[in-house]
Amino acid sequence: MLIHKFINSISRSDSTNIKTLKQLHRLLNNIHYSPELHKKLLLHDFFAYSEITGGKLYSREWLKVDKFGLDIIIKLFVPYAIEKFICFSNCKTKKQTNININDIELFNILYNSFNNAGNIDHNIEDTTLYVKKLLFLTFYEQYQLQKREYFYVELFRLFNLYKTYPEVEDFLISKIGINLKEFSILSLILFRYINQNGKIKIEFSIDEFIQYANYDKIISKDMILKYINYISIDEEKFKKKYFVIREDSNKKDLIPYNELQKIDKYLPKISYLYPLLLNEQQDRLILLSYTSLKIFFKFERIYLDIYHNDNIKDFKSKIHGHAINNYIKTFIQKNIYDKKVKIYGDEKYHAIQSNGKKSKNECDAPDVIVEFDNFVIIIECKSKPFDLLKSLKNFGEKEFKRIKEDKIKSESNIRRYFENINSFSQKKIYKFLAYFFDNPFMLNIAEFNLDKKLDSQRIIITDIKSIELLFLIKDISLDDILDNFIKLAPSEITNENSFGMYIIDNYSKYIDTSIIDEDIKQTLKDMFNAK
Repeated sequence: MLIHKFINSISRSDSTNIKTLKQLHRLLNNIHYSPELHKKLLLHDFFAYSEITGGKLYSREWLKVDKFGLDIIIKLFVPYAIEKFICFSNCKTKKQTNININDIELFNILYNSFNNAGNIDHNIEDTTLYVKKLLFLTFYEQYQLQKREYFYVELFRLFNLYKTYPEVEDFLISKIGINLKEFSILSLILFRYINQNGKIKIEFSIDEFIQYANYDKIISKDMILKYINYISIDEEKFKKKYFVIREDSNKKDLIPYNELQKIDKYLPKISYLYPLLLNEQQDRLILLSYTSLKIFFKFERIYLDIYHNDNIKDFKSKIHGHAINNYIKTFIQKNIYDKKVKIYGDEKYHAIQSNGKKSKNECDAPDVIVEFDNFVIIIECKSKPFDLLKSLKNFGEKEFKRIKEDKIKSESNIRRYFENINSFSQKKIYKFLAYFFDNPFMLNIAEFNLDKKLDSQRIIITDIKSIELLFLIKDISLDDILDNFIKLAPSEITNENSFGMYIIDNYSKYIDTSIIDEDIKQTLKDMFNAK
């Protein structure tokens, strides 16, 4: 079933909500998008971030609430509201109207529409279907905003993942005009430029940013302009991309507004891919939201551009997977507290057949094996992205089945290695299935659905970022951390306690990024000295 049909079928029939929808649609069609209102709306976004000064009193006064968890609501709401504002305000005409509305009234109507979207009738008969689909939507909506950001770790991955593959650099130069290190450094410069000691630069001219980046000494003006061209978008292109995502994929027609409204806050945000809006004169940029900027700097867009490229022959089969395996080994080797551990994996071997002879066919060892004195961590990496948009708009079992198949395949691969090469019989074993591209549904509830009985032999389903955080932990035994997670009851494997959230919530004070920080600083120093 199409997801907007599903949401509408289980949503409450709320006369207040219908009134809000009509009110919002009429209002947005009769006012201009304006940078002034946009900037006032951004003040609410700032409320959700402790590193930003200002904006909190304004947001509290408007929402009339001050409670734990409000920051997540704000992070969800502001990109939603700004995208609505840009795409629906006066979208048919540029003529002035007689409607007079102040910013607080506009934002209240936007917030009410957001808050009422997808209100569910809890009396529906098929509660299993309800729970599964609603959890999928909720996790997609919230997961990216719940994870704590480690910006230098993101940069480190971007620097190092394709370090030994010049064809990737060639592709990026042909697509963007700059290489991976230049892209990473400009991202760091932009982030520091926008967030200057807690004061956020909402709007700025391109010339101002070029001057700040000190291009004559570090990086060329041409490179900066190519970078800006990649990360920014003008209003018309923004609308086009927004409405393409909101098409009925069967009919290729736009989803009707009243039906769209029920799912709009769940759909992918264009601003997560393009965090800066270019003005009509194409000489100034405005921040779409601070939340969008932070999510953009997780770099999923550039990873997907690289993954889906048609320029590099056999990229998916011969480069991407091996690059991830090698990167994880390098990351662990560089950051692991116990330098005596053995790190290997992904080697070829021949299995022993029932007749005692070696098979002619080669087998692959698990992707990453980290062997300690008394325990072993085995990681099977998965590099293929999920089609989240398709899953969101046409909810089905395909992606969920894929996870199940991946799990079965990985367990078989690990078991064959135990039988033929090393069973690690005297050591405790922890097994991971780690995805490079996040799928929040998978990360939070797939393990519970696939393994009703959680025990020490199960495979932990997670993502590469959570594996990174695990090996950044110092001054506490990884064996104890993993043993504690394994012992969690099924009811405790929730949105807030997936493996990644478990690490952040319980061990964030032990996460030490100092080696990563120094590596990035040295990379920057080497690059600047080379200029």
